[in-house]
Amino acid sequence: MVLLAGLSQRLLATLNEAALSVQVLVSDCTLQEAANIAAQVRPLVIVLTEQNYRFDPESFDHLARDVGASLLRVPNDEVDAAVLGERLAAAMLEAEQRRAGWAEPG
Repeated sequence: MVLLAGLSQRLLATLNEAALSVQVLVSDCTLQEAANIAAQVRPLVIVLTEQNYRFDPESFDHLARDVGASLLRVPNDEVDAAVLGERLAAAMLEAEQRRAGWAEPG
C-alpha cells in the first residue's frame, strides 16, 4: 500500500500509472488526513511533493518512522511515470527490509 498525500490531480494520475507498473495499491488523502490514514493503513511508502514536505519535514519524517514507511518526495507535477515507478519500487523495498528487521529477535 502506498499513501499519496496532498497531491495534485495530475500527479495522482502519474502515480496511479506508476503504481500499476509495480503492482501496488494506492490510497490518496489530504495532507491534514495523512497522519490518521497512515496510522490506519500502515503504508510502505508515503508520497508527497517536495514543497509539502518542506512545510513540516520533522513531522513527516516522524510519521514515516512511526508507521515503518519510506518517504518518497517528488519535485513537482512534471515527473515521468516510468522514473516514478522505479523510485516507488526502491522505496517499497527499503520499507519492507526495515520492517523485516523489526521482526527479527533482538
